Amino acid sequence: MYSNQPSLQSKAEAGLQKFSQTEEERRQANGSVSDTTKHEYAYVAGLGFGTMSGLFALINVLDDSGGPGTVGLRDGDSLNYLIMSAFFTMLMILLHVVWNVVFYWGLDTKRYLAPVLVVISHFIVSEMTLLKGDILYQVALPLAAINLVAMSVVAFTAAGGSIQTIIAASSCKRRQYRL
Repeated sequence: MYSNQPSLQSKAEAGLQKFSQTEEERRQANGSVSDTTKHEYAYVAGLGFGTMSGLFALINVLDDSGGPGTVGLRDGDSLNYLIMSAFFTMLMILLHVVWNVVFYWGLDTKRYLAPVLVVISHFIVSEMTLLKGDILYQVALPLAAINLVAMSVVAFTAAGGSIQTIIAASSCKRRQYRL
């Protein structure tokens, strides 16, 4: 419909490019954003979203647990609740990073199944945080971790990673430098 107008994502990338590149780099790139830079923007945005999400989640949990009589927590449940909330917060921060990389990649390459996968994954993991109790923690936490591993693999391949790049990175030999 409005194909001549730049997308919101390209406007944001152009604005971020002004801050991340020198004048000479901008002239050499002719206004284009490299694939590496796009993945860096997605990574940084995901880290920001994840950090904000984690701060709000942890502050709310700590606020709830600080009172003289916390509603809903029995004597033995409070320690498990705090530890499991901390693990869920860690998983959510990491998931926000990989979700953002996959989401941006899907929009950039016009593979719209990737953003749909991210939204579904986000909804499922967010709903799993509502499961409380010792037995339900034992189910929800590993499922969220499995989701993190699966989405990390998708984000790794979306950023251009492959088995060959892992082998090349792991077989690095120490370079000899002359002084």
